[in-house]
Amino acid sequence: MAAATRKPANGRAPKRAAEVAVAEIANTPIYGMFRGITITLPGRLPATFTLDLAEVQGKQNDLGPAYRLLVSILGEGQWSELRDKVAADDTGDGEAEGFAGVLGELIASVVGAYNMEPGESQASETS
Repeated sequence: MAAATRKPANGRAPKRAAEVAVAEIANTPIYGMFRGITITLPGRLPATFTLDLAEVQGKQNDLGPAYRLLVSILGEGQWSELRDKVAADDTGDGEAEGFAGVLGELIASVVGAYNMEPGESQASETS
């Protein structure tokens, strides 16, 4: 199979990777989804993103780093909208949805929009 048509080792569509690369260079917004809501993200992640994500993963019992990371990417307005969505999804059964699950889901939505997975470097496949 020719290199231009070979499927990447990580199984991701080359088109999505190219879209993310173009958005990063042009610093145009990238869009993701969280529970049916489109989230608008910066074309370029802050230089501290990887370190902030490592802090979140290292301090799983402390919500402060996760909050700072997500609000720095989403902004207060989107954070409030997503918080309202989580509240609206509440089943009313008296059981609060686990904060780790909700934060993990939101972080996965953010890094997924950049064609990454938690714990993965933002570097391209060829670097």
